[in-house]
Amino acid sequence: MNDVARVETPQAESPKQAPNVPRNARNHRSILDATMELLAEVGYGGLTMEGVAARAGVAKTTVYRWWPSKPALVVAAAEDLAAQVRNPDSGNLRDDLVTLLRDVIKVYTKTVAGRIAPGLLADMAEHPELADAIGRFWAGRREIMLGVLRRGFSRGELRSDIDLELAADLLYGPIYYRLLVTRAPLTVQFADQVVDAVLRGKALNPDHSG
Repeated sequence: MNDVARVETPQAESPKQAPNVPRNARNHRSILDATMELLAEVGYGGLTMEGVAARAGVAKTTVYRWWPSKPALVVAAAEDLAAQVRNPDSGNLRDDLVTLLRDVIKVYTKTVAGRIAPGLLADMAEHPELADAIGRFWAGRREIMLGVLRRGFSRGELRSDIDLELAADLLYGPIYYRLLVTRAPLTVQFADQVVDAVLRGKALNPDHSG
């Protein structure tokens, strides 16, 4: 999303255009919204750059100017939603983990992401190019969790023998299990329960007094 083309000064605003918003920014927003809408309606297999352009009300060349391929466009739309997930650094491990998981749950329950994720996961098995792109996206999101855990480790809040990669799996896993398998309710309170279940196991350093 950092590669937005230079801002053009609109000559006239149509009734549907928000005032004082550059045309390129409006197009960028419309394309990302259209991508998510179509993913929810037709899935990755039915998604086309032409279809996105038509839904967004822009030329196909406008879409290709920012995103050279369908996987790149899908990842950009995913990153746009994922931007709602904060990278907390309050100085307290539990608080940061709860904040992070609550944000993840809100994205999946309050946006179209929750409707798209199951189908997108299935599509990854059939489309290697999508699997590669989404894999890189998820690696970046996972790094946020690992960063929170590393900061907690450096403050002495975690055991010296903790496996941070496993801890990340244990924290994220229940959310995706409910989202993709059991369809059990995902609430913000569930984030607290997951964090406490992991930290009260073998993760916390019993000698830490903070």
